[in-house]
Amino acid sequence: TTDVWEKAMLGGLEMLESENSRPSSPIYNLVDTDSLGIMGYSMGGGGTLKAANTVGDKIKTALSLAPHEFLVDPSMYANISVPTVVTTGTRDIICPRDSVWAISDCLPDHIERLFVNFTNADHLDWVDLLGDQETQDRFKTFIVSWLKYYLAGDFSFETYLYGDMHDKQDAAGWFTEYDSY
Repeated sequence: TTDVWEKAMLGGLEMLESENSRPSSPIYNLVDTDSLGIMGYSMGGGGTLKAANTVGDKIKTALSLAPHEFLVDPSMYANISVPTVVTTGTRDIICPRDSVWAISDCLPDHIERLFVNFTNADHLDWVDLLGDQETQDRFKTFIVSWLKYYLAGDFSFETYLYGDMHDKQDAAGWFTEYDSY
């Protein structure tokens, strides 16, 4: 279930912070704990949203890629307090548009939220190394832009999310839906 993935996300955050503060750790004092985000795919995407609900503003953003959730309940997401993106693909039959939209629609109204439906992307395109390179490049461009903007505070990437570069991507057919609400 997605509860397992939520626990994994929470455990990962805890371990990252612990290792960052442990003097003998190879990542000692290298992690900016004020700029943490979480991201997951499929059931991990569902777990990402549940973990974001649990940790509140301990993170700066949540990315839920083609999320799967068996029973969608708005209370599972009521405490999310960070910018959150939920994605799917037009050919995703495992986590199709309507089920992912239902998840996205349950996100709190007071947060910045984005629903993205990638054109001609299926569920396995997120992980299939033999899949369509163009689709995977679109995913990478979007994800890196989101993380650079929301975690690194690099506002030059805003154009890829909401500006001229996004408009060019949209005109090139990258997205069937791109709804910030």
